[in-house]
Amino acid sequence: MTDTQTTTSPDLSAFATRKTFNDGVRVPLSLPDGTPTDRFLLVRNFRSDAYRAKLAEIRDRIAEGGKPSEAQREADRIALISSLVVSWNFDSECSPVNVAAFLADAQIVAEQVDRVAMDDERFFGKGSKPSTDGSKVS
Repeated sequence: MTDTQTTTSPDLSAFATRKTFNDGVRVPLSLPDGTPTDRFLLVRNFRSDAYRAKLAEIRDRIAEGGKPSEAQREADRIALISSLVVSWNFDSECSPVNVAAFLADAQIVAEQVDRVAMDDERFFGKGSKPSTDGSKVS
């Protein structure tokens, strides 16, 4: 670095991510044909406390009980994705049971939640915005 260049040294709080990852980001939902709706989910990052707790719970169960059945693996996948949903604006309560039932049937939405949860930049306002509010099915 030359004498004319300066750097900014952020303080410790600039590196804090836990609150942002736990609070989540708003994800607008479209119908499977791409039609926008007024529905949305608030989605946590995969590094959130809720996701890590659910993952630990599943790992502990597998360590104690052995290899899960195919049905249990699918239930675990849905449980992990469901743990990423903080809230929604549907009329039904945003409970773990309701979220899991919704995502098990709404596969496109489950995939969207999974993608958003992995997009760290989206949680800090630097991620690219999707060109549509959801996936389109051909």
